Amino acid sequence: MVPGCRFAGRCPFATDECHTTEPALRKVASGHRIACRRVSDDGPVMYAVQETWSPPTNG
Repeated sequence: MVPGCRFAGRCPFATDECHTTEPALRKVASGHRIACRRVSDDGPVMYAVQETWSPPTNG
C-alpha cells in the first residue's frame, strides 16, 4: 500500500505531507466524516484557493 492520502495524486490541493502521511478520519458535520488534512476546525482550507484555481481546458 502506498503511504499518504489515497487522493493525493489527483488532488490539486495536495501538499508534500499529503503524499507521505495518511490523514485521520474526522467528523466535520452531523453524519459526515472526512480524511483530509486541508480541512481545519474552521472549515475547508482549500476553498480560499479554489477561487483562483480553474481546471485545465480540453483543447
